[in-house]
Parts: sequence; structure tokens; C-alpha cells
Amino acid sequence: MNNVQVLQAKNAQLQGELRRFYRVANMSRADKTLRLAVKNARQMVEWRFRGDAISQRACLEMGMSRRAWEWGRALMMAARIHNGSDITETSFQACMEAINAAERAMKKHGLQPVMIRLPRWAAAQQRKQ
Repeated sequence: MNNVQVLQAKNAQLQGELRRFYRVANMSRADKTLRLAVKNARQMVEWRFRGDAISQRACLEMGMSRRAWEWGRALMMAARIHNGSDITETSFQACMEAINAAERAMKKHGLQPVMIRLPRWAAAQQRKQ
């Protein structure tokens, strides 16, 4: 087995463990969506402050799915650290604090601030699921 196959096998195993964790934790769909959006937003901030581009194409090349990119970007926009083109906040710590504050607010009030920032097809897909 080469490295790619080993990593794919480990990734599949971790995804299975995560699914079992969600079942045990009784997390709602909204909770799972928020958790993944926060994870993706944090990853994009890390990439940006490392010096990488966080355009959709760049993130796809680094292994992030299109939907994950859109949810992460929408969360950053809801947290007021992204203007639709790039991150506007100059401090890494301030970005993380804004994402954490947005996460706390959405746990209380729901995902509507993120949903309205998604393209129509993504929002329609979320409603279908």
C-alpha cells in the first residue's frame, strides 16, 4: 500500500468513528452542521494566516470539499471577519475569537445567519436533507 491508500483507509476509519460518535452524542443535524462549519472556518483562517490562498479553487486543491468551503466562508462572513473576497481581520487571535463568538450565538439562535450567506443551491440542498 502506498501513502495515499493508507491515508484514505485511515480517513474512512475516522469518518466511521465520527458517525458513531454523533449517534452516541445524539447531536442534531444543526449541531453537526455548525460543528463542521466552525471546523472548516478555523481551517481556512489557519491556511490564510499561513500565507495560503483560501479561494474555492485553492481550498479544493488542499482537500476541502466545495460545500465545506461554502459553509466555512459563510460562517466567517456571519462572524464579520470575511467580506466575501478575503479575510478582513488582521489578527489570527481576533479571527478565532470571532468564530467562537459566532458559534456560541448560533448554538443559541440557530444557523440562520450562515444560511442566508450561502448560495441558493447550497441552502436548497440543506433544506432537502
